[in-house]
Formats: sequence, structure tokens, C-alpha cells
Amino acid sequence: MDLKVEGSKIVIADDSVTILSKLEMLLKRHGYQVYKAYDGRQSLQVIDEVNPDLIILDLDMPYLNGLEVCKIVKNNEKTSLTPVIIITSSGIKEDKNSSISAGANDFLNKADDTLELTLKVESLLKLKHAIDQLENANNIIKSLAKAVEVKDKYTVGHAERVSLFATKIGKKMGLDEQQLKDITMAGLLHDIGKIGVPDLILNKPGRLTDEEFGLIQNHPVIGEEICSPIKSFDKVKRIIRHHHEKLNGRGYPDRIGSSEINIETRIMTVADIYDAVTSDRSYRKAMTKQEAFAILRESVSRGELDGQVVDAFDEVVE
Repeated sequence: MDLKVEGSKIVIADDSVTILSKLEMLLKRHGYQVYKAYDGRQSLQVIDEVNPDLIILDLDMPYLNGLEVCKIVKNNEKTSLTPVIIITSSGIKEDKNSSISAGANDFLNKADDTLELTLKVESLLKLKHAIDQLENANNIIKSLAKAVEVKDKYTVGHAERVSLFATKIGKKMGLDEQQLKDITMAGLLHDIGKIGVPDLILNKPGRLTDEEFGLIQNHPVIGEEICSPIKSFDKVKRIIRHHHEKLNGRGYPDRIGSSEINIETRIMTVADIYDAVTSDRSYRKAMTKQEAFAILRESVSRGELDGQVVDAFDEVVE
């Protein structure tokens, strides 16, 4: 991963012309583009115009202080991931605590060695560029997932619905915030591997041959491989690979049993089956909610699905 930070854009805001000039010289010497602001209100204007890679804020500034600006920056979707360093002439511990509480990534005393500032700036810029690259990869993968719907006219909207259903079930079952995020993302991407399945098979109106079904069964593996570059997707990739597994070990692609299937995957499987049977397909018409739940409960009785997940879904689905 290329994390070169030379040329990165940095906004510095301080009401002291002397401090601004000192910081500008220091940062430009390291190859950064520097944009200045002389108070909190002006800093927000510059940040909006520049979309910087890093922001350095003086704690005490006219109109809006550094804490207030930091909170605004971190609550703005456009800049929420932009690193912020708050600097001050004070070494008071309470100021540091307040800065961190406001969302600042670091806090420095203006009297500190300039080497410490440059090292922290470089470190935070590398973090920002790493996040940006992951976000780009994330967006590319989401675009590929959309391409699946272009290939298969019967799955338009399927991924979004499965994601929504799975998230509702997860909330009902008390999953934590990270588990819900993983489920939401996995729902959007669970069928991405179908990008590697021929269109004629995806849209075939009749029964699939064993060979054709074998190609279909490989889509969870392809999906996991597509998402492999994103390290933060470890749990998401596992859900994608296993969303066609069954608790009795008769699913695919790995034929794993209940002890190896986590709750997120169990939820995804139920949501996926429900949306599949309640949607039109090339080989049949959509079923009703009652018919769909009859199928889900029959699968529970065969030891394929988690009954608690099906019960939770029955309580939240409209």
C-alpha cells in the first residue's frame, strides 16, 4: 500500500501570526501544502474549500475555539475521518482530556520539540491515506456488487433488502454496533461472487445441471476473494463465504456445522432465503410472507437454520 504523504494538504489555524509562520515554514520544509486561518470561523471556511488531509488547531482562538472547530469537523461526514491535532500554550491535563473528548487525534504543547510535531503529523497523514485507500477499495467492491444486479435482472434490490432484513434481525437479537456494521456490509456484498458466474446460468429458467449448480456454489468463495484486499473485512468475508452453509453441515461451499457458523452468518442466511423466496425468479413467482416463513420453519425442523433467528425475524419483518 502506497502511503507517501509528501504533498498532503494541511490546514493550520492560530490567531498568532508568529506561530502560524513558524508552523508554515516547518511543514512546507517537509513537502506539505499549507493553508492558514487566523480564527475558528475562518478555519471552517478554509477546511471546506481545501478538504485537507490533516488539521492543526490552536486551542484558544476568536469566534470558535479549537475544541468547537474540532467537534464540527468530526461531526461532518465529509471530514469526520480527517486527523486533528490541537496545540496550546498550556500544558494543563484538563485541556488534553477536553481535546481528546472533542475528537482530536492528538494534543501538543506549542513549546514541545518541533520533531515531535513533524513525527506525529507524518504518522497521522499515513493513517489518513491508508483509510482513504481502504475507502476507495470499499467503493470499488460495492460497484462490483451493483454489477451483479446488471447481470441478473431478478436480483435487482436483493442485496439492499437482505442487508436491511439482516440488520433488523441483528438489532432485535441485541448484537453490538460492530456486529451490526459487519452484517449491513455483508448483506450488500454477499452475492458479489456471482460476478464470476455466467449470465446464462444466473438467468436460466429451467433446472440447473450438476455442473451449472457447481458454478453457482462457488460464488461465496469468489466473493470472499474479491473482498480479500480489505483487511477490516475479516468478519464480513467470513459471512460472505458461509452464507449458504447449514447448521447440519449440508450447505456449501465448506459443509461446516453449527459450531463453526457464527450468529451474523446465521442471520444472513435467513434474510437471504426469505428475500429470495419472496421475490420473482426466472423459474417461479414470488411467495407470500406466510409461505416464506413456512419454508424457513421447515428448514429449522430439519436442523438447517437457527430457530431463534427465524423467530426474531418474524417479529420485525413487515
